[in-house]
Formats: sequence, C-alpha cells, structure tokens
Amino acid sequence: MRNAKLLALLLLILLGSCKTDPKPETEVPNPVWSTVYSQDSVLWFSLGFSDAENGLISGARLDHEGYLRGNVLLKTSNSGQSWEEVPTADFPVFTDIAFLDKNVGLATAQSSIYRTVNGGSDWLKVYENNTINPEAISFADQNNGLVTGLFGLVLKTTDGGLHWNLQPSGYHCHLADVDMTDSNTAYAAGYMNQTDHLYGAILITHDGGISWDSIPTGQLMCSSLSFPSKNAGYVFGATLSGSVLLRTSDAGITWETSIQSSFAGTNATSFIDAPRGFSVGQNGRIIRTIDYGQNWESMESNTNAYLGRIQMIDINNGYAIGFDYESMEGVVMRYR
Repeated sequence: MRNAKLLALLLLILLGSCKTDPKPETEVPNPVWSTVYSQDSVLWFSLGFSDAENGLISGARLDHEGYLRGNVLLKTSNSGQSWEEVPTADFPVFTDIAFLDKNVGLATAQSSIYRTVNGGSDWLKVYENNTINPEAISFADQNNGLVTGLFGLVLKTTDGGLHWNLQPSGYHCHLADVDMTDSNTAYAAGYMNQTDHLYGAILITHDGGISWDSIPTGQLMCSSLSFPSKNAGYVFGATLSGSVLLRTSDAGITWETSIQSSFAGTNATSFIDAPRGFSVGQNGRIIRTIDYGQNWESMESNTNAYLGRIQMIDINNGYAIGFDYESMEGVVMRYR
C-alpha cells in the first residue's frame, strides 16, 4: 500500500513537470496611417464612408496645364484595398458625401444634391438650383439633414434627402462645414466678407435650421468643425498669425481658444468622441488628441501630400484624402 502511494505521488510530480507553459498573448499592433491608393493627376475633393469597409471618394482630373477636366468617383468595399470607378458622365464633382447607412447616401455638388440607395453605385439628382452652390452636408438621423454653402445657403430635408427646402440662414457668409447633433441643433462654420475684410462665422440653430444665431469669432477663418456629442464641439480655422482651434464643452455657449505649433496648416478635423480626434493639413500633417483637444501629438504619415479631408470611423479606422504636388498624384490615406 505504501509503495502504491509513493508511485501515485511520483506520477503527479512527473505530470506537473510536463505541464506546458501558456501561450503568450498576441500583441495587437497600434493603428498607423498609410497610403492605400494613389492616382496620377487627380485632385480629390470629398470622401464618405458608411463603415470601415465601404466608402467613396470624389475628385477631378487635371490636364497637363493644371486645369480641372472631368470628374472621378471611386468606390471601395474592402477598406480601400481596391477601388472601382463609378460612371460619372451625368453629374459634377461631389463637394461632400454623407451616408445614412450602408446603402443610402447623399452628396452635394455644384447647384445640386444627389442620392444613392445602393451604396454609391448609382446616383439620382434629387435637388437642383442654378443659383446655389452646396458645399457641406450632415444628418442627425435617417430623416433629418442640412446642407450649407455659399452666401449663407441652408437646405433642409426631413425625409432622408428625398426632398429639400431652401432656408436662408440670414447671414451672407460662406458656410464651409456643418454638423448636426440632433434633429433641432446644428452648427455651421465658415467666413464672411464685410467691406473688404474677412471675418469668421460660426452659426447655431435650435429649430432645425429655420433660424440661426451667430457666434463671433473675429478674424478667424473657420474651415472645419466637428461635434462628436451634444455638448462638445471643435472648430479649426486660421488667422494671419496661424491656425487656431476653438472648443466648447457647453454646446456653444462658451468657447476656449487654443493656439499650438502643431496646428500649422491644418485643414480638416474629425472627432470619434468628445476626447479623441484627428486633424490633417499641409505637408502630410496628421495630429491627434486624446484629451478633449488640450494637447495634440503629431503622427507619422509618410507623405508630403496636402491633406484636405478626413473621416474617422472609429478609434481604429479612418481615412484621409489629399494631393501630392511633387508627384502630381491624388492620395488616399487609411488609418488601421
């Protein structure tokens, strides 16, 4: 009996010594920016993604003298790994693109608005007015959306972009960007020319775009804004002294001004949530904040392109477009 117990103890010791070590956890690499597509002599104007995999980019072809000659619309369904050209013979370059879901999307263009119901493969003109020039579009939900543009233009839809109503803002300004936080509240940013002096403009509406109030910004030329939540918002612009960031945490009641060297040449911004956002600009500049815009860090882009637009999908996925004046190529950047 004693020998049997010793044998059992020895067996347990041997089994324990043969126990394999657990496999180390696979380290997930941090997302990085990289160029996923480039095309000779194409100047990209806008991009719009419904999710990390599906999106479109719109631009114009350049001739050998640098003039715009014809438009280009490309679609991807595999995160930018490959692109297919969408026939664009019947419509101009899109200035902005917004998707309501994977299939339904809206796009602004010169004097018109277009709509797709199959992810961008086909487009139907749903609004046209030769006296206007839409530039930016934003939706609060599946139904309510706004378009802004030159001369204080505001267009409103309440049926997912099928019909649009012209609603002048009351301000003679160039509204370059717009963002809705709900069906009633929206912000628009741009600039106006008064007696040969340029002034920045931030407008806010609380009734779905029927009436607007102006938030003074002095000589800050507002170019891009992002409201990731109802209260938190960010506006990038430029003065004669350099690029400036305005941020609010109380739905536009008060604004804090921030000037940092990393803002130089910033063109566009996109926030994932209130603390985390990205901005892009000249010479391949990409900067990021994770603390509500108080501090920004530069990110490696491996390009010298002039980056003009950015859309962040989530914390691990985003896209930016630009133009490399050295190689004369339109470039598409992906964050992944």
